[in-house]
Amino acid sequence: MRYLFYLILVILISCKENIVENRSDYFSNLQFSLDTVLIDSSDEIIFLQYQLFSSDLSKDGKHLFNFNENDVAIEKINLDELRLEEKFPFEREGPNGIGSNVAVIKIYNEDQITLTGMNQTSLFSLDGEKLNTVYFENFSLGGHPMEGGEQFGPRVILDTNAERLYGLSYRYKDKNYVLGILYLKDYEISKIELKSFEKIPDYSFKYTYTGKAIAHMTQGPKVGIERFGNKVILSNEIISTLMWYDTEVDSLFMKTYNSQLTANQKEKEYIKKHETSESFQIEYRRYK
Repeated sequence: MRYLFYLILVILISCKENIVENRSDYFSNLQFSLDTVLIDSSDEIIFLQYQLFSSDLSKDGKHLFNFNENDVAIEKINLDELRLEEKFPFEREGPNGIGSNVAVIKIYNEDQITLTGMNQTSLFSLDGEKLNTVYFENFSLGGHPMEGGEQFGPRVILDTNAERLYGLSYRYKDKNYVLGILYLKDYEISKIELKSFEKIPDYSFKYTYTGKAIAHMTQGPKVGIERFGNKVILSNEIISTLMWYDTEVDSLFMKTYNSQLTANQKEKEYIKKHETSESFQIEYRRYK
């Protein structure tokens, strides 16, 4: 029996459709194209429970690699032929075990992949062999997250020599991020302040539940870290400014962009502390 599944691959530029050309009159001539593709999965069921959250594109943009939580496998989807090309089985436990959870996967090269959980990242071959594991707790991150310390990752980037690991480290006390660079041979870490992230604490929403027990829920701006060649790109959703770390010269750079379609940064004021779930959700939706 053949199963066909729709995948809306908004981020996949390789899916044939293009945004129309830019003109000076952006708003009067603005058009968008969305490509919805039909994937032939043969007798398999493609894992879509988390909306492709744990997936990544191949370096050439021709394949999508998607982690299947149920089968503990990596699905390789051919974007040119629109079919499930192969599944790579992994193990949950044992010397080649991936652990109890996988939050993020990243293509390292054509034969290897990194699988990252909340407290570690591991380099695997696509045959399922674990080649290396980095435990974040082995580095001085500034205290345990539950004690107001820091949380590193889970979106991290392993450099081409597997000697450094780059990631955003969240400081709970400051409600903000720094760029963390883990030096894997020496078990050292360097932290770099990010100017374009300075206003993130101004958009951190908190809901406090005071029933039989006191509980807190927080929600802040989305942040991003990606690698393009020798550059580690750092972004957040409240400002159009980008920062990047050049790994060849070990320097941080920043560039401000003037957006043609939206404001360059968020400037509205919001109610950040809430005592009911309803007010929390309403105000956060207003922010979004």
